[in-house]
Amino acid sequence: MSSYEHGRQLAQRQYGNFTSDSLLRHVILGESEQVSALLNGQHHFNINKTCYLTKAVELGYGDIVQTLLQHDFNPNQENITHYSSLFIACQDNNFEIFQLLLNSPNIRLLPNILCGTRPLDILLSKFVTNVKHKHENTYQLEQMCCSYLNKIHTEATAFPANSLLMHIKRLLEVQVTTLPLLIIKLFPQVRSEFQKEFGKSVAEYAMEVGVSEKHLPFLGASNQFLALRNREYGFFNSKLSDKEKESSLNLTL
Repeated sequence: MSSYEHGRQLAQRQYGNFTSDSLLRHVILGESEQVSALLNGQHHFNINKTCYLTKAVELGYGDIVQTLLQHDFNPNQENITHYSSLFIACQDNNFEIFQLLLNSPNIRLLPNILCGTRPLDILLSKFVTNVKHKHENTYQLEQMCCSYLNKIHTEATAFPANSLLMHIKRLLEVQVTTLPLLIIKLFPQVRSEFQKEFGKSVAEYAMEVGVSEKHLPFLGASNQFLALRNREYGFFNSKLSDKEKESSLNLTL
């Protein structure tokens, strides 16, 4: 039995026919054909009603989520616990539904989540945990983080980049540089914010926690800085490639 069918049977046992709302009932039971038939018929449903989309996301019904989005159901509505559909997808590591929501033209990446945590916070925290424990879905989470960051950069005008500082710190502590590099590239202001918050540059902190020296130029370390630190602490002075040297010339602490 597929996980989809298993989930559908669990939902059926849990909810049965408890609701007189025909669309909600079909959503809960995972009946995608009936959902499509209702939406394509003469019925009129409130596309801003919270429960339809968040319930489909919560139960992992990707096909129903796609159908609801195609009929302009609001992806930004929050459920009774103030979690948006995107937040739920991030919590559940549901890559398929996450991509559907992220690609929705109506998605708003800075919802007013009263729980105080953004979907990106969930993704980055889960990614760090997975790296520490070497879980299998680490790469998938990294792709979700990259997609979210790029989407924020292109569409969100009021994203507080300083909220990423602690994430950069934690990522470097588990020897991950790809996401900090992407964050720095998309939000250059985090360099000065990091220095202000922690009293040292990103590159200095990276060296402090043992990040490989070959990554340091891209994190903001100049050749002069590397040479000085190598002399002071006796680090092995690995040879930088021409490309790395060229890149490091444009980066300062």
